[in-house]
Amino acid sequence: MPVVPFSVALRERTSRSHEHTEGATFMHDLMSGKGKRDDYIALVAQHFFMYEALESVAETMADDEVAARFVTPQLTRLPALVADLEFLLGPDWKAGVSPLPSTTRYVDRIHEVSGWAGGFIAHHYTRYLG
Repeated sequence: MPVVPFSVALRERTSRSHEHTEGATFMHDLMSGKGKRDDYIALVAQHFFMYEALESVAETMADDEVAARFVTPQLTRLPALVADLEFLLGPDWKAGVSPLPSTTRYVDRIHEVSGWAGGFIAHHYTRYLG
């Protein structure tokens, strides 16, 4: 039996979810130019909180035998998100953004599984490669 890479197996098993999400109205409107600037800012702000959590956990997982293979500087997104928010909202952007309750729950979950390679990899894959 041939060995299937983890990313391929996960993509195959989650393809229906991806198809459903990719057709979501919010993202479709945003990507087709129908979304508003404030919609984009709100999305980037929520991504900031998610990636801040994930990348802080990545620092601790860099020494994990399994998870370390998923921690690469090429995937780091936080500096770009910060730069976007500074451009869009100005230097005091942090005072004007806050996580939605759903984002807070997601961030809390990332921290809950921060000591478990499998949990970290699942969230890492979803955010970076999913």
